[in-house]
Formats: sequence, structure tokens, C-alpha cells
Amino acid sequence: MKRILFFLFAAWLMAQTVDARIYAVCVGLSDYPGTRNDLTVSANDARSMSKLLKDNSAGHEVKLLTNQNATLSNVRNMIYNTFLAAGPNDDIVFYFSGHGIRGSFVCYNGMLTYSSILATMGRSRARNKVIYADACYAGDIRQNRGRANSRTPKNVMFFLSSRSNERSQEWYGHPNSKFTAFLLEGLRGAADTDRNRIVTAIELYTYVKSRLSANSRIQHCVMWGNFERHMPLMRWR
Repeated sequence: MKRILFFLFAAWLMAQTVDARIYAVCVGLSDYPGTRNDLTVSANDARSMSKLLKDNSAGHEVKLLTNQNATLSNVRNMIYNTFLAAGPNDDIVFYFSGHGIRGSFVCYNGMLTYSSILATMGRSRARNKVIYADACYAGDIRQNRGRANSRTPKNVMFFLSSRSNERSQEWYGHPNSKFTAFLLEGLRGAADTDRNRIVTAIELYTYVKSRLSANSRIQHCVMWGNFERHMPLMRWR
């Protein structure tokens, strides 16, 4: 019986990864208007994530917006055009690094509300839908008082750098913020505990949570949504 279950799971996992393309939008802002609200590495966070996704497969559709190019209208249009181009066998990824307030991510000239992101993702035909966010109070994007239920859209996963009452930390002297540094490490293969060249949701969460806990006492990552624990997030060929 155990062997049958194993092969069924293996078949399911292969079905989740074969012939899939990733349609991604990566947004990072270090340079906001003026100097008071500037950050150090958020733009590079987005560049690093974009490079990782592109390096994984030449077939992925990866868009990058940073600093003054990450206006509210540009980000909205990029999300809409990219995510609606994905087919039912594809995955979509939205990555954001920058300032966050409760209810929104802060673009160069306006607030990108959580509801607008979710509305666009909801219209996409993509199989799996993922949001990575490295921003203060990012955990506030969770719905239903923080608990996923039967009304939560399926195959949607949020991986967030902080709880709804926490600030995200930059990592001075490092090229990336703390959460993003460990997120990138995990997706590159450090989280692949079974060495099958597939990084799953539970593997990534376990790895990043451990690394972040060891390097910060005031920031806790959050993974939320309605998805399988073994949802594949990165597949290396």
C-alpha cells in the first residue's frame, strides 16, 4: 500500500512540473522620491529574484521593474499583461521588495493594494499562483483573519517576510534583505532536503524559517494560502 501511495504521489508531482512555464513580475524599490524613504538593497532583491528565475529556464517569462520605473501604473499593467498570458499548465509569481503598509505595497508614486493584486491573480488561468513579499507588515495580506478556509482560492500561496505587526529587516553589508537572502538560497537548492531537484513549499518554508530565526529575533516569515504542502516552487533540470 505504501509503495502504491508513493508512486501516486510521484506521478502527481511530475504532473505538477512537466511543461510548466513561470510568468513572473519582480518589483523592487530602493530609491523612492526624495531621500527620506530610501532603502538599501530592495531593488537588488528584485534583480536577484529575476535572475534566479531566468537562470532556471530560458522559457520563463520574467519581467523586472525597479525604482522610478516601478510606478503604480507600470506595476499594475505589468501584472495584468503577464499573468493573463499564462495558461492552465503555467505558474505565476509576483515578487515585491520595498516599503509596505497595512493593506498595500508602496510603489514609486502610489499604493499597490493587496486586493488589486489578488483580483488580477484571480483572473489568471495559471495552475499555481505565488506571491513572495519582502516588506513591512506583509503578513497583513492574509485573509479570513489569517486562516485559509474553503473560500480561499486553491493553489494560491503567499510567502511573506514578516507578520502583520512586524517590520522586515534589511541586512547591512549584504546584497539582499534577510528574508530574500534566505529565500534565494532555498530556491537555489539549499531547501531541497530530499535532493530530487524540486524545491517544494514545505521545504522552502522550513529552510527559510530556520535561517531567519537564527538571524533575527524580531522578524518571522509567514506562509499562507490554500495549496498542497508539496507544491513545487522551483524545479532544476
